Amino acid sequence: TESKPQAYCISTANAQSSVDALLAARKLLADMGYQWENHLFNSGYSQGGQTAMGVVRLVAEHYPDIHFDYTYAGAGSYDIPATYSQFLLDTIAGMPSTVISVLLAYNHFFRLGIPRDSIFIEPLLSHIDEWVLSKRYTREEIDAFVGTLVVADYVTPTMLDLQSSISQRFLAAMQTDNLCQGWTPRSLEPIYLFQNTQDITVPAVNTTNLYNYLTSHGATNVTLDLDDYGSSTLLPAHETGALYFITHSLQSICQILGIQPWSIL
Repeated sequence: TESKPQAYCISTANAQSSVDALLAARKLLADMGYQWENHLFNSGYSQGGQTAMGVVRLVAEHYPDIHFDYTYAGAGSYDIPATYSQFLLDTIAGMPSTVISVLLAYNHFFRLGIPRDSIFIEPLLSHIDEWVLSKRYTREEIDAFVGTLVVADYVTPTMLDLQSSISQRFLAAMQTDNLCQGWTPRSLEPIYLFQNTQDITVPAVNTTNLYNYLTSHGATNVTLDLDDYGSSTLLPAHETGALYFITHSLQSICQILGIQPWSIL
């Protein structure tokens, strides 16, 4: 996929890739003589959090033999239409590169066929191939190239209008990948949902919407950790949240396995 956009925040594609990798790894390790232990953890943060919950949905629907000791999902864009709408309502997004990558991904993989000049404005428009699709630069470098957190500074007025025909086409595509609708979670499998409420990269509405959906559709073992975990100039809220999330997940996994954290570092 080197020459294609990343399937950014498309949970169905990334979840299937994850499950395929799991099944292949189990077979490979068995062929190598490794005896598989009966523990399986599913964890991810940000896009990885969305993927982790995409995996939960996928195995609930199609893989009855896969079960998780625990799923840890942090700050994922589970309700991608709500995320898109929130960015436009708030007028800013903490990581412009993520907004750009999402729009490129949904336009490409859902075959919307919307011209780039109907989505982006200059100077970003002329630099999409170099800054983003070349895959030469990190997320931080792309954000620095864009040079602003204000969404209106790099997307068209048409995209800012949620009622426009183009926005409606994007929202319809995003709705098909919405993890807050259309599936039935397993009732007992434990899930931990984490979010820093100061996060402006992935709005907290994602976590609250997913929690409400899961608990209203039969999931009885869901823990919600939604709190103000702070931020700073050097460490924005999304990254601060990641540190808390990783620390909690590691401690929980070690407790389940009955080992000390430093024994697996």
